[in-house]
Amino acid sequence: MSACGGQMCDMCNFLIKYIILSVLEGSTCGLNLLVIEIKKWNRRKILTIGFKRMTMIAKPQYAPLKILLADDDKDDRYFFMKVLQEISNETDFNTVDDGEKLMDYLTKNLENLPDILFLDLNMPRQNGFECLIDIKGNTKLNDIYVIMFSTSFPRDEIYEIEMINRLYKMGAQDYISKSADIANLKQTILLAINKAVAIKLNDS
Repeated sequence: MSACGGQMCDMCNFLIKYIILSVLEGSTCGLNLLVIEIKKWNRRKILTIGFKRMTMIAKPQYAPLKILLADDDKDDRYFFMKVLQEISNETDFNTVDDGEKLMDYLTKNLENLPDILFLDLNMPRQNGFECLIDIKGNTKLNDIYVIMFSTSFPRDEIYEIEMINRLYKMGAQDYISKSADIANLKQTILLAINKAVAIKLNDS
């Protein structure tokens, strides 16, 4: 029986493969808690696997994980940086503070694109929706793993669900909500990064 209540499902097999690959090959992220998000229909289930205080140290030949954050909020950028520092030293982290600067950065760094882009929805000059359209419509940029990063809408859950579905249809790989609580923010970012790394390993 699997943790999801039935026979070994695709997610369980995927999880096992990810753990084995991470242990044998090394990971670019230190993992204090491995969390896998399972989505089924319109319901969300979070399956927490008990590998607490587990650390996977990258081998020297593995390059740091390149992470780019596009967010106009100075405090959000600072907290994000602090979270990454606590999670792992094996990251190459950069930030931009508006959509135009993001597209300019990507255009000038085609040979060194980020592995993961955290993209805020509400930015001046060019918002997250517009940036996502430009990125996914550009053959030189559309392989970037994009995680939309925005404030949640607790009073309008239907609108938020519709917006998230729209973002996925536009090409975003994931969506996470900002949290004012540093512990929750850390867990949310860690989950998103681990999920992205697992998918990249599975696709490689």
